[in-house]
Amino acid sequence: MGWFGRWRRHWFGLGYALYQHLAGVLGALALAAVLQHLVHVGWQGALADLVSYWSGYVRPGVRWVLELIVRPLRLLGWDIAIPAVVVDYVSVGSIFALSVLRALHRTERRWSAADLSVFILCFAGWPAYVPLFGWISIRSKENRRWMLLALLPIAYLILLLTTNYILGIPG
Repeated sequence: MGWFGRWRRHWFGLGYALYQHLAGVLGALALAAVLQHLVHVGWQGALADLVSYWSGYVRPGVRWVLELIVRPLRLLGWDIAIPAVVVDYVSVGSIFALSVLRALHRTERRWSAADLSVFILCFAGWPAYVPLFGWISIRSKENRRWMLLALLPIAYLILLLTTNYILGIPG
């Protein structure tokens, strides 16, 4: 392999790593938004701004996509309101399911019909699949790295919560 091939592979690897971490941060913010519906976290300082960006920018975009799905039902006479918790649940499901697909297709593996069912199961049932993927990553040496990459949002959420706790300690 020549210098150009090594250079290209290096930059592709760097870009892919950047994408994985960006998706992990977005997933952590989505999880923080869902967590906010369950318990009051009381975000401190810059983290409060970061979490509020989710509410101000991402949540309206996801709501708009869900409105496209619900609009035909409204034309049929159904009165459907989309609560914020559903919008945040769908956001986390989308990020998690796409992370799982990214982990499954890390190599030249061909797409199959089973990938759609994996996507739908991870999208709709992500609260059950998060511990399952954690368990798989512990048990399987072959898939450990890829399962942990799919769970990167959990690691970033723990980092966010820890930082928030430290910021909340009176000095």
